[in-house]
Amino acid sequence: MRIEKVIAETMRGSFIVALPLASTLTDLQLTIILIVPEQKTIKVDLKSCLSPAQKRLLQNKTTITITRCQLPLIPAYVLTTHKCQGKALESGVIDIVPPPYTKHDLAQTYVHISRFTSLEAMAILRPFPRSILNQKPHPDMKAELRRLQSIDSTD
Repeated sequence: MRIEKVIAETMRGSFIVALPLASTLTDLQLTIILIVPEQKTIKVDLKSCLSPAQKRLLQNKTTITITRCQLPLIPAYVLTTHKCQGKALESGVIDIVPPPYTKHDLAQTYVHISRFTSLEAMAILRPFPRSILNQKPHPDMKAELRRLQSIDSTD
C-alpha cells in the first residue's frame, strides 16, 4: 500500500490498521515512522452539573457522548549520548535497541544506563536482544588492557 494513500485515508478518519505496519507499508523508509491519529469516545453523565429545569428540558437525558481524534504524541525531551555524558538523571526512559542503519556500540549503551541515579529511575522502552549487552571486547582493547596490566605488575 502506498504511503500517500494511507495518509489520505487516515486524514479522512476511515483508515483502520488491520495488519502490522511492516507488512502493509512496503514502500516506507526505515527512518520514517507513521503516526496514525487515534479516535476515542467517552460518555459523560452531566446529572450533577444540571439544574432540575435543565434536566427537564433535556428530558432526563443527561449523558452525552464526546468523540475526539488526535495524534498519539507525548511531550518529551531527548538527550543524545554525547549530551547526557556527565549528567545525573532522576528518571527517564531509554531505548537500548540501536537504529537499523547504525552499528551498535556497547559504550553508548553503558553511557545511557549509567546516567540514572537508581535502577528504579530507569525504564527501558522496549525489549532488546541480549546480544546487545553480550559483546566481546575489541582486540585493540584487549591488547591495551594487557599492556596496562604489564605496567601495573612491574611497579
